[in-house]
Amino acid sequence: RAVAPQRSPRARMHGAHFAKGNFMSLKPTSAGRKTARFLKHVATEIDASNGNHATVLEFSTARGPRRLSIPRSEISSPRSASKLIMDKGALLPPDYEAILRAIAEDDTAAPTTTVVHKGGWHGGVFVCPYGVFGNKEKIGRYRLHAEAILKNARRGSRETFATELAPFLRKSDIVFLTYVAALAASFGARAKLTEGFAINVFGESSTGKTTALCVAQAISTVARERDLVNINQSPKIVYRTLSAFVGMALPFTDIKGATEKGKTLADKLQAIAFTAAGSGVRETYGE
Repeated sequence: RAVAPQRSPRARMHGAHFAKGNFMSLKPTSAGRKTARFLKHVATEIDASNGNHATVLEFSTARGPRRLSIPRSEISSPRSASKLIMDKGALLPPDYEAILRAIAEDDTAAPTTTVVHKGGWHGGVFVCPYGVFGNKEKIGRYRLHAEAILKNARRGSRETFATELAPFLRKSDIVFLTYVAALAASFGARAKLTEGFAINVFGESSTGKTTALCVAQAISTVARERDLVNINQSPKIVYRTLSAFVGMALPFTDIKGATEKGKTLADKLQAIAFTAAGSGVRETYGE
């Protein structure tokens, strides 16, 4: 499990973080220092589902440089584009209109990123809601669409995680099964497997079922029972979640808490299992 050293709250304030939408905040400037005004094109994003292009601009603000992804059609109108970035606090340079016109005429100067709506392996890198992993030279070429991006919470060290988990793996077949399933999921495509599957973990109370699900979740992020996928979410949300988590184990909450009962619940579980197998995921975005 990938981990990172913990930083103090003050240090974390100076790191990059994603907010809702396509807005990104970078390191802030020091208080009282006069901000150098700039506007530059840092990337071109292409939506894999429809081919639409977007231009990622980086610009100065009173609180530090920031980025915003803007539809390419807006770039052709300096007035429209400048309004969008000024609403995000941009301090524009005097020649911003000329900069925007130059970008509209030729967007090949910046690197291209493909925005995908389905996780998994793309171009030699693994794309998921927690980031892009793999070949360092190719990581910047792909990312998941903004609505599916999640904060990757990490705590502790890899060594501590492995040491404290080992006794559970030796004593519990259920924990061992979910742990191996979570590790193996991303290698499915490499093993030429084209379909996923669902596992129903059942047993008496206090036998480690929820712990096993949290262990599977801990492979990707901090494991908390409240963050397991709610079985009562609408089918549309569940299908989109499954699409984003292709190549990963996705643990659900206890089905005893489902609002549906009997045959209705059985039908819902069958639909989720079918979607996890692949066909439903592909249909969600027409891929």
